[in-house]
Amino acid sequence: MKKIIFYIFVVIFFIACNNKKNNTETENQQEIDAEITTNTINQDGVYGYYFADNTIRIPSQSEDEDLDSKNLTIAIYEINDKMVAGQRIINGSASDFVGTVTKENGIYLVEADEPKSDNKNGRFLFYLNEKERTIKGEWVAYDANSNVKKILFELKKEKFTYNKDINLDEYFGFTTLGYSSDGTAEMATESVIYINASNVLLEANDVSNLYKGDLELIRNTIFARHGFAFQSRKMRFLLEGVNWYVPISTDVYAKLTAIEKKNIDLIKRYEEYAERNYQFFAR
Repeated sequence: MKKIIFYIFVVIFFIACNNKKNNTETENQQEIDAEITTNTINQDGVYGYYFADNTIRIPSQSEDEDLDSKNLTIAIYEINDKMVAGQRIINGSASDFVGTVTKENGIYLVEADEPKSDNKNGRFLFYLNEKERTIKGEWVAYDANSNVKKILFELKKEKFTYNKDINLDEYFGFTTLGYSSDGTAEMATESVIYINASNVLLEANDVSNLYKGDLELIRNTIFARHGFAFQSRKMRFLLEGVNWYVPISTDVYAKLTAIEKKNIDLIKRYEEYAERNYQFFAR
């Protein structure tokens, strides 16, 4: 009888230990998943985001509709004495690249390729200065007939930090959002400065009387705070001059807070039927 009791005790003990181990592993995995979900890429040392507005794009044809947008972001995910992995982000599109590295006196010489399956991609040749945290080089399109065959760039590393409390500059309160075909200007109002849809849960009376352009800008500023790279030429034109805006990702939805998601849904309901604030100016 004592042996039976002993064996029962041993079985219960091992079951309890195993459950505890599984629970611990689950909790640890949840912590890891949470860290991966909530953080951006490693931004220590030379890792992180490099960007500037002095990118020069050389077209192979006379016109290219995206030449007015010059911001280029290069993200360095991994780099050592032999290899590099990263991503190019420009005009709301992103492409990964991998390549080889030669390092000498704190300077990385990088030769990297984007996937050749897409003829819009190309090849990088750049120098990364470890001390100055700068990148200088060129991107050359695989397709010789591409609208843009080469991009020359000088970029500097900047650390991206999400800040829910940051607002648009005061000049946005009277900025022009666009023009109609007859020269009528669509203007923003001061609402785009004072309404922050990232740190306050909005109510219907906060947005029900706003103009369509204001609602559109307030909504998109939520995404801009997370570093969203806009495909919309209008949003790129409006936001790329904002000193805190850093386009680092083409998909930030998973990073939106609960408040932001609710505010986006609310704004979109009123944005659909709102009127535009048109004012006529001689051009």
